Amino acid sequence: MYEFLLLASTGVWAITALVYLQRPCASMYHPLTYYLAFHFLIFVFRPPLVYFREYNVIYRVYEFQPSMEDKSTVLIAANLGLIAFAVMVLRKGSAAFQFKRTQFDEAQRTLLWKPFMISALVLFPIAALSLVSDISSKALDSTTMVRDAATGIAVNTSGNGYFVDAQMMMAPLALMFAWLLRFRWWSLMPLLVFIVLRGMTGGRGVFVLSAVALALLFLYEQRRKWPVPRVLLGLAALVAMFNIVGQDRGAAIRALVMDDYSVQGLNGADELRFLEGMDAGNLEYFEFLVYAVPQRSGTYGYFLNNLQILTEPIPRGLWPNKPIGPPIQMYKLFDYGYPIGMTNSLPGEGWAQLGYLGVALWCGLFGYLWGVAFNSYVKGPQTNFQTVTYMFALPISILFFRDGTVLTFLKAGFYLFLPLLIMRGMAGLLAIPSADALAGAALRKRQRQQAMQTGKILPGAGARALGMRKTMPRR
Repeated sequence: MYEFLLLASTGVWAITALVYLQRPCASMYHPLTYYLAFHFLIFVFRPPLVYFREYNVIYRVYEFQPSMEDKSTVLIAANLGLIAFAVMVLRKGSAAFQFKRTQFDEAQRTLLWKPFMISALVLFPIAALSLVSDISSKALDSTTMVRDAATGIAVNTSGNGYFVDAQMMMAPLALMFAWLLRFRWWSLMPLLVFIVLRGMTGGRGVFVLSAVALALLFLYEQRRKWPVPRVLLGLAALVAMFNIVGQDRGAAIRALVMDDYSVQGLNGADELRFLEGMDAGNLEYFEFLVYAVPQRSGTYGYFLNNLQILTEPIPRGLWPNKPIGPPIQMYKLFDYGYPIGMTNSLPGEGWAQLGYLGVALWCGLFGYLWGVAFNSYVKGPQTNFQTVTYMFALPISILFFRDGTVLTFLKAGFYLFLPLLIMRGMAGLLAIPSADALAGAALRKRQRQQAMQTGKILPGAGARALGMRKTMPRR
């Protein structure tokens, strides 16, 4: 039965991909591209490796063993989630992708350098101090985080979570630096430095998102719907960097420039086979959810964990008794094993909340929302700020599909979008004109020139008219 489901899963994915690729909306800018890639790795390519090669590291660490029925349930639910997401995202995000960048968008991009520099001067010192502090704490193996034994959630006991995460602002700052300078080779240096420094902390998610966002902005600049060879080479180098950092959580990189006293890895980590580790372990994580919920928990979560959105922003220093995790928890997974570092995945989160119905609802809901976002961007004016915002948001979908929770998207998006919001606010304060305003000014100038050439108005009349318009009160 399970062998049949492995084959059927491949067929479902292939049919979905073929249907999608025949649509005019298909491109690197469509959310379904990322969900298909995520689903293929986790629920198509990796399951045969786990089954036939008997990968069991995560089962040992998590102290559970799924039944064949549990494993079958995961594949069925994962494919249900793929279909629900694909149907809704294609229904609401079916617009043919088109590039709308004009010479006036390019002109405005040049003018955005000043508001960017002001924003960077304010934010960069904070982000740099946060990053250096994190590297130091990793090298000394000291942390203010304590893991709660009941929930497995790491709690910041004395530090400030906002300061710890502020380092992520370096990613959008480096990306906008490269984008504003039209991707000259030297403009990529800040991003490369950030990737290396971030690797020293052992964290990889942010630099992966940064690299994908850079690729998207570059492809949009080139008016290409799919990657060119040099982009693929860059992404391959990123995968290599990801694996290097993952082996020892950045210890080898730290040791190149400083004394490192950290203790790294799980026992036997060096013996892990291809894709056996926890980085791509969402299959086993989903199996643990099916193993625990509702078989042993006796209940589903009913989406109440989303209430954590209301409590998470409040620092524990201001609320010492803040609940650990969601304020209302229907069950605790650590009662049924040791699921440390677990991420639910989008379909897994749906299962944990309401079983098969939850999978269809959760995956369908976010397929709908991503489809709306895609159509809104494609059919809109594609201004500079809209383009950068969308190209920042798309890579976060990779992290969101892996984690499955709204809180993950909000926490990652906060620091990635904050520099952009501040830059936009500075542009408003500095009265930087929009591309439409620049286009309108160019049109009026051309009309005046044509009128002067035909002798319909006297030279200077246009300037006087503009001067009079400037003095008119706003209504």
